[in-house]
Amino acid sequence: MEAAVNGRVHRETGRVPAEALAEERAHLHRLPVEPYTVALGETRKVNPDQTIRFGSVRYSTPPGHVDTTAWCRVAGDEREAGGGGPDPGRAAVRTSPTLVL
Repeated sequence: MEAAVNGRVHRETGRVPAEALAEERAHLHRLPVEPYTVALGETRKVNPDQTIRFGSVRYSTPPGHVDTTAWCRVAGDEREAGGGGPDPGRAAVRTSPTLVL
């Protein structure tokens, strides 16, 4: 079935999909193992009062994160923060003014 579909001329592009893929493969590359930093969001330094400022709002962070860097981003209607501190892999989503790093 796949060969029948990908082997005939596509009515919109006027190309055979299997041939187009063979041509396009020369321009494709593997995705990087690590995400691009833009996907992680923006960095914010945790202030001495254990807060970060993101999107004109100040968010509290737990103790132990002062002078570390946190990644912040908007995901839909929620804010996400993570990184820094004793457990850099831990992140949480919060809509309240408290973020857990």
